[in-house]
Amino acid sequence: MPVTVTLNLPPETVRLLQEKAALVGQTLEGYLQGLAEREAGIGNGTALGREPLTAEQWFAQWRAWANADRHLSAGIVLDVSRESIYAGRGE
Repeated sequence: MPVTVTLNLPPETVRLLQEKAALVGQTLEGYLQGLAEREAGIGNGTALGREPLTAEQWFAQWRAWANADRHLSAGIVLDVSRESIYAGRGE
């Protein structure tokens, strides 16, 4: 029997979740349902009753996951170039 859950999320959280959902071509509701089902271990990461992901959909989800930690706060600059990593080591 399906259960309806109401969440009270801050606007910024909703905005970020909507962006992630859009990256994988889903609505916010569908994205959150998929998260809940994956956390519960249902359907091996695929929502029950849905078709398996196409290669393009899987790739979009993978890219969203891989880039999730790359959204830095304004003003933070990272220099991870070879020159900065090995600076002062005789190269």
